[in-house]
Amino acid sequence: MSQGFTGSTQFVTVREEDGSPVVSNVSVIRVTNGKLTDQSGGQVSLDLTGTPLTVKETDGAPNVSNVTTINVTNGKLTDDGGGVVTIDVSGASAFNDLSDVTLTSVTTDDFLRFNGSVWINDARQTAVNKITDVAGATNEQILTKDTGTGNAIFKDAPAAGLSGGETQQFTNLIENGNFSQWGNGTSVPPDALNAWTLLDGGSVSQESGAGNVLFGEFSLALLSDASGNSLSRFFIPVITTSENTIFRGRDLTFSCWIRATAANAGRLLLGDSGGSSNSPYHTGGGAWEFISVTRTIDASATNINLRLTNDGNTTTVYFDGMCIVDGDTAISYAQHPYESVAKQLIQGWIHYDQASGTATLVDSYNVSSITDRGTGEATINWDIDFADANYVIAGTGKAVGYVTIDSTGGFGIFTDSVDVSIRDNNGSESDRDNVGVMAVGNH
Repeated sequence: MSQGFTGSTQFVTVREEDGSPVVSNVSVIRVTNGKLTDQSGGQVSLDLTGTPLTVKETDGAPNVSNVTTINVTNGKLTDDGGGVVTIDVSGASAFNDLSDVTLTSVTTDDFLRFNGSVWINDARQTAVNKITDVAGATNEQILTKDTGTGNAIFKDAPAAGLSGGETQQFTNLIENGNFSQWGNGTSVPPDALNAWTLLDGGSVSQESGAGNVLFGEFSLALLSDASGNSLSRFFIPVITTSENTIFRGRDLTFSCWIRATAANAGRLLLGDSGGSSNSPYHTGGGAWEFISVTRTIDASATNINLRLTNDGNTTTVYFDGMCIVDGDTAISYAQHPYESVAKQLIQGWIHYDQASGTATLVDSYNVSSITDRGTGEATINWDIDFADANYVIAGTGKAVGYVTIDSTGGFGIFTDSVDVSIRDNNGSESDRDNVGVMAVGNH
């Protein structure tokens, strides 16, 4: 050991001479830019000024105990006491092993690279070239939207059946979706092949006010009572092993444009004998909103039903542009194929006998009844009314000269009925058998 003196301060230089130096009873050792202080208990504190201390491993098994924080270049390591070390860094950081590493406080545009390539980046997604590129998806699934949550979900691809896994056909399967037909009056449910039924009180009416109609001349206004109400009908009244079974196990989507000024009021229901599914509510913002619900029809369903719902308290909800399509993708609105050629089709016909002196119905379509009004005269009452009285009729019969509209004495042609007169070749009214009458017009 050698000694040296500088000014009035004495420094001691300690050099290893024999490989096992022992320095005893020294509480403080000064080093360049700092000092070592014995804290007793086998611990030594290191105070530095100036250039940071560089610690290097020299014996192959360094051990630093009872240290909670180590400052490193551009950051620090902190032991939480529970076996987890937090790495707080600024700038770029590199890790050799990512097992059991949790990243917190990740911000926009932060990157995690793996072997030099971007692995995680909140603003980017690698291109998906096939469905199996996405975790959890198979080649037998399709990506669609959950109508309840709005989230993207994977669903099993359809099996053979109505769609058979083919491209969805956007054909509206329900008639009078624009509520243009109100043959039974403007304050009763509108026309339909299967009648609408008003449930739970309230009222329904034809609406034509500015801003309350989207398609055609009218929409449907549903006014609720204090507990809400709904308008219900069967879309498919009967499903059996031999009739309409094609709908079982299929996805159907029911959609409609809805306008409401109260939240949690207007929505749709699509159901079957096994249960039902509700659409989201209209927001109540007062504008027209496109609302839809998709349901997989029960494999044992015996019917399919629909509801236009107003769950509000004495509020009015408007409905227009109603559609049902096969599949899980809704369409804004399209006419039922029948409606596009409605004026070209026979909307009602009847076969009746009257030679006995009483008009007797034999067979018919869209006829509720026939009324005998005397010799050669009868009133045909339509089941579903015509949109107006501008439809055309034609008729024939056994040994009949001609069939005409009886327009005498207040009789004639009306939306709900037509009065006919059967005449012989001399123009006289006559009771005949095998009389047939058909009507073509706007239904």
